[in-house]
Amino acid sequence: MAAVLVGVAIYVHETMPGPNFLTGETTVSRDELDARFQALAAAIDAIPHTPGPMGPAGVPGPVGPSGPSGPAGTTGPSGPMGPAGSPDTPDQVRRKFFIGTGCRGNSPADIMVKVGPLCIDRYEESMWSNADGTGKQYGIRDDDYPPGFPDNGNWTQPVYAVSKSGVLPSIGVTWFQAQQACALSGKRLLTNAEWQMAAAGTPDPGTDNAKTDCATGGTTPVPTGSRSRCVSRWGINDMVGNTWEWVADWMQGNSGKWRPSTGKAGNDYGADWMFGTNPATGQGANSANFPAALIRGGVWNDGTGAGVFTLDAAVGPSVSAKNVGFRCAR
Repeated sequence: MAAVLVGVAIYVHETMPGPNFLTGETTVSRDELDARFQALAAAIDAIPHTPGPMGPAGVPGPVGPSGPSGPAGTTGPSGPMGPAGSPDTPDQVRRKFFIGTGCRGNSPADIMVKVGPLCIDRYEESMWSNADGTGKQYGIRDDDYPPGFPDNGNWTQPVYAVSKSGVLPSIGVTWFQAQQACALSGKRLLTNAEWQMAAAGTPDPGTDNAKTDCATGGTTPVPTGSRSRCVSRWGINDMVGNTWEWVADWMQGNSGKWRPSTGKAGNDYGADWMFGTNPATGQGANSANFPAALIRGGVWNDGTGAGVFTLDAAVGPSVSAKNVGFRCAR
């Protein structure tokens, strides 16, 4: 509207030189007339008005690229150091060096300990009718194993080896029975070298105070784990004294000059032939000609003779002595 009025003003000024019909003045310059029309146009534009409807929205344009990341903030100050911890216990040492490789037995009562790359039963074995260490325990100061678990190990009734605290270790067990009890429990006998590794650091003071020392001065075995100081550096209990322990190894030529002989294993072992053996001096009642199977650690009345280096290579694997037990590993 303002542009139209301005145009009219210019036209009137240039084409009608007579009196000014807008002001009644007889003489008005062109510039003054334009200024008045401009003021009139501004006044008209200032009059409130209702805007018309908006047109349709357009399609948004594409998003622009992200700008570069800002610089990293400065590192905050370090906090104060905590107090020094106490010396590591054997369990803490094992957790540091064998994270994620803990040893689990077959039940909460079946305790195993990590020794190097192995899991070894913490306690001398007790033998049970159930794999979790419940039911009937066999071999408590007697060779009372069921008929289905004979001396030769050819079982028809399973018996299980359990590393259980606070019970008497099972004794009167042959090497063959010990091997099968371990296998039925998903384990095996330790080798002679593995037994030696696990026994490291077990106290061997040569005394038995009947309370905390290793059981080397008594007349009968003591409950597993009951002698609190009789523990190896790896946390294995009772590897000195208490009962002899079968290990996996058999030994050729256990005494004197090697004199290979030929004979039979014995009636309980099917009278199988044994060739080129030096028979052990100690054999089972119904067996002969087996080489020695090693037992380790000593027994409850060996005194200073019991220890981590004690070894007996004079008994055959068919022996079921009432002072011999065993320990398993996996």
